[in-house]
Amino acid sequence: MKNTYLPIRITDKNNAEALMKGCVMMPSLSELYLNLNIEDGALTKEDKSIRVFMMNQLYYDIEQDLFSFSEMEDKLDGDMAVIILHPAEFLSRVKQNVGMIFGNHITVGADEDGLYTGFANGIMMTPEYKDDYQAWKIEIGDISDIAMMLSMEALREKKLPESVYSEKIITRLKVTKQPKPGIVSQTFVIFSDFSKIEPTEEWIKRLQDILNDEKWIPITLCEPLSDGSITPILSFQHIDKVQRIIFYKEKMEIIQERKEDEELFLKLMQYILTQITSMILRFACVYRVRLSKITDDQAAYNRRNVFEHNVTINETQYHEYSVLEIARNYKMTIYETAVPERFWYWTEDISTLPNMNCNYTSVEQMRDFYRISFKHTEDMLTNMIEGENPYVYFCSL
Repeated sequence: MKNTYLPIRITDKNNAEALMKGCVMMPSLSELYLNLNIEDGALTKEDKSIRVFMMNQLYYDIEQDLFSFSEMEDKLDGDMAVIILHPAEFLSRVKQNVGMIFGNHITVGADEDGLYTGFANGIMMTPEYKDDYQAWKIEIGDISDIAMMLSMEALREKKLPESVYSEKIITRLKVTKQPKPGIVSQTFVIFSDFSKIEPTEEWIKRLQDILNDEKWIPITLCEPLSDGSITPILSFQHIDKVQRIIFYKEKMEIIQERKEDEELFLKLMQYILTQITSMILRFACVYRVRLSKITDDQAAYNRRNVFEHNVTINETQYHEYSVLEIARNYKMTIYETAVPERFWYWTEDISTLPNMNCNYTSVEQMRDFYRISFKHTEDMLTNMIEGENPYVYFCSL
């Protein structure tokens, strides 16, 4: 799977060497269309004046730790390639030099196709280059510290130097990876009397012994009470900043990221049932699910942005509450810029009924409920990510 990429410029040897010395040639869209024999009649004067620096992608598969080059890009003209190893720094240097030449009313952006210019704050073109569609020659200085040149033959044969796989470069690439569709968080809520647990050294020591991992950090939080006052409560946060355990007065929340954390959850439950409370009054599993990127057609259905669904499962055992919504996320690009994207997010809350005496007194009962709820969520998720419109599926429940 092509998770992310490094920008790459394919050209002849002379131009590749010039680029390594810092010469960035940015033709106008009008000139680019002319060179590609494309009619530019649909372009406005503003469009024609946009300067571009076209690049392709050297894809990186995070799971296989492997770079690859697509067959389509393999057919491009040019016997040399310049790989931009630090795209954000490359963009920064181009921005700085464009600003020095044309002032702060010209912006420079980047996407998968390369760099492009624009006009800041809606400012129109100034007279000195209003009808000038000649290429810009931007000199940014030697870029051998953030780029490398190699032959297309070496690229096709995947003979990349080890420096491409340096820790800094790979870390930078992994930051831009977007999560796949699937469960992105799991929250387990246990309703009982946890008032005796306080943020004291004694309780911290007890629970640290159970967690048995120095990556869990104790943090004191405050819980607002019904009378308007607040009270300190104990929580633990993992250094990954995702997993958390919070002890409120009448409930406990465990926020996890992976199903593999089940054993830690059950170990903690065993301790709670034997040392803290003898009965769980109510139990809930809440799953946050990321679905596919939405299309404009799908978005048109979702006028309110939220759809809710309530159902009682097996009439007396569990209650299911689901919410489907459009969430606006920001995707971090390889240029370290954030671009907005819309995704379907689905929240599934399966709990024992409020008016039902759960009488959960064993870890085995909790394990069964946990697995039933997780299986139910996975089954629904499978249907929704196999190509079915989430809105249509959700409304058919």
